[in-house]
Amino acid sequence: MHRIDTAGAVGGQFSPGNPGAGVMPTILSADWCNDVQEQLVGVILSAGIALVKGEGGQLLEAIELLTDAARAAAEATASADATAKANAALAAAKAFAWSPGDVKTRALGTVEAGWYECDGSLKNIATDAALYAAIGVTYGGDGVTTFRVPDYRGEFQRGWDHGRGVDAGRALGSSQDDAMQGHVHPIANAPQIGSGFGYSGSTGVSGAIISATGVPQGDGINGTPRTAPETRPRNIAVMYVIKR
Repeated sequence: MHRIDTAGAVGGQFSPGNPGAGVMPTILSADWCNDVQEQLVGVILSAGIALVKGEGGQLLEAIELLTDAARAAAEATASADATAKANAALAAAKAFAWSPGDVKTRALGTVEAGWYECDGSLKNIATDAALYAAIGVTYGGDGVTTFRVPDYRGEFQRGWDHGRGVDAGRALGSSQDDAMQGHVHPIANAPQIGSGFGYSGSTGVSGAIISATGVPQGDGINGTPRTAPETRPRNIAVMYVIKR
């Protein structure tokens, strides 16, 4: 396409001229007319419309079709972008989502939907197939119609040794009694020992080990020793729940 550049054109524009003053109007050239024709024909053909002589509405029809197609393409692109963003958000959410068999703690005594309390109860395999697929009969059940969730009530959790050798011989899900590492308290050259010190015995013998019995005594600085049926650290009770 080009601007008119034939005789009588003024700055690429058509001019009516001035016949009275002997100024001729702009002359139309074949190349300019052909340029205009091909531009218009190109619009009509690109819309998939066959040229029909005398059909005056083809250019408008072509513009409307091309506009609709462009709008539909833009909407499809926007929809695809929105779908991609939604899928990315879903993938990110799944990365942080809980899976069957995951365990967490709750600071309240109720169980939310989709979870079970870790109370050692039997569950039905058919009803909780996803959880059964995750933990099987690690914690009990017949493996035919039932399986058992772990019982973490009143228990501390410890990382599974899994070949490290710190807590060897343990199977995943196995329990362990409380214990204290074996040790002795030797007292050499002890003077008279009375039960008030938490020991039994009498006059010490050089190099002898005297056994300790009775109630533990404080050191006068760190408070009264606490005793209980188990050895334990300070703790706070929470509820363990497992994802179904």
